[in-house]
Amino acid sequence: MSAASSSTAKSEFPWWLAAAAVLALAAALAIAASDIYAEVFAIVVKGIGITIFVTVVAFALASALGLGVALMALSGSQWLRQIARFYVEIIRGVPILVLLFWIAFAGAPAFVTAWNALTAPLQSAGLLGELLVRDVSLLWRAIMALTIGYSAFISEVFRAGIQSVEKPPRRSG
Repeated sequence: MSAASSSTAKSEFPWWLAAAAVLALAAALAIAASDIYAEVFAIVVKGIGITIFVTVVAFALASALGLGVALMALSGSQWLRQIARFYVEIIRGVPILVLLFWIAFAGAPAFVTAWNALTAPLQSAGLLGELLVRDVSLLWRAIMALTIGYSAFISEVFRAGIQSVEKPPRRSG
């Protein structure tokens, strides 16, 4: 190794990374030594668990709904294709934050009203209790909104993937 290359290697040591590691270690020690930081960290860990749960459930539901919408878009029925296109174009145009608020404050009450109207005979027979808006937790409202929002995007991924597969040639015989 020449003198120029060895001096370049020494001067290019990632000192910023060493500084970041020292700062991370100092922060970890401060958190470990402080009761307040330990309490905040415990709450953050709980929030991470909820976030992972919402992500996994919403992604699974959005994938299932997205596959259904993609299959509708590829259907031989013009009605199903138009319904799928309408859903995808409208939902993809709505920002996720707007969808979250709409589902939380308008969609869930509308769902509860529709549910109670459909199950009124069962409620009057005493087989089913009336559903209240407060019975639908904010966590599940968020999951519903994320499912609806991301299923439109996922359906386009499925549709494009299915259309990209070449049809096998027909056998004559």
